Amino acid sequence: MLKTVKITRGEYESYVDCQMSGVTNMFDIKNVRLITCLSKGKILYIMENYSELKEKYLKLKRKEN
Repeated sequence: MLKTVKITRGEYESYVDCQMSGVTNMFDIKNVRLITCLSKGKILYIMENYSELKEKYLKLKRKEN
């Protein structure tokens, strides 16, 4: 289990943008790091906590609209 890592909305969105672009396999951490400029630790944390982060940032996005 990874320790708690602070992931900003911008970092999460950078990860999702990379994911949605389809330019790399998201398990290819080296490429994801190059594309998103996120650390390996943050990428792994996002992968393991994806549902929670998605819910958190979707709620924020809904409040803005």
